[in-house]
Amino acid sequence: MACGPASQRQIETAQHELSLLFPPSYRFFLEKYGAVLGHGFEIAGLTLSHDDEPPMWSDMLSLTLMDRRQNALPGDSIYITTDGTDLRYFLKCSRTDPTYEGEVIEWGPDHNGGIIYAQNFVSFLELWIDR
Repeated sequence: MACGPASQRQIETAQHELSLLFPPSYRFFLEKYGAVLGHGFEIAGLTLSHDDEPPMWSDMLSLTLMDRRQNALPGDSIYITTDGTDLRYFLKCSRTDPTYEGEVIEWGPDHNGGIIYAQNFVSFLELWIDR
């Protein structure tokens, strides 16, 4: 289930606020779906609704900013999901290259700075949805 497309303005505002350029594949995801709740998985995106009524979409911008304040993610990355336990997943972005397709980093207590989980956002989705 998707929350609906994110507007170009939402995407540009989020990129500006984070001082990052999202990979083209993630921009396409935002433009088409906004954020997604699936069977056993969730992908954070840009959402308009922040109420406490189901479905409760994960907002990438607010979660990324929260993780930055807690120094809980690489500075060139955005939050995209969690496995529901101690593992969180971040998408590497560029500060200057709008064509950059960054790796997805798995971040957890035993990772000493994270490990590469997938080579890009599309590969991550294929792995994540099929698990």
